[in-house]
Amino acid sequence: MQSLNRNGVFCPGLKPELIGQLNQDGFTPIHIAAANGYSEIVKELLKVNRDYCRLTSRNGNTPLHYTAIRGRLDVISDLISSYGDLIDTITTCGETTFHLAVKNNQFEAFEVMIKKLK
Repeated sequence: MQSLNRNGVFCPGLKPELIGQLNQDGFTPIHIAAANGYSEIVKELLKVNRDYCRLTSRNGNTPLHYTAIRGRLDVISDLISSYGDLIDTITTCGETTFHLAVKNNQFEAFEVMIKKLK
């Protein structure tokens, strides 16, 4: 796998075994990429292992939870396409992606997730 440098250019050298590791803030690379709407990075990580979308942060959230909070529509679609059941994953606070989208005024994200259920 290649890693990204600050300019968004892929560079060789990222060790796949490190992708699942939490950083000091409790996030994996896919959590950070998903929350920031970096769809291409998320796609590259999912090519390495689509199970990365199931990784949980220190507080128990999946990348999909963070995309729902921030309304990252493209990434929401990518993650749900990997595993549709992610949409039902409950946080340690007992919230689903639907709760988080509505709670954070991300109604377009809510609509995208509803459409994916149909």
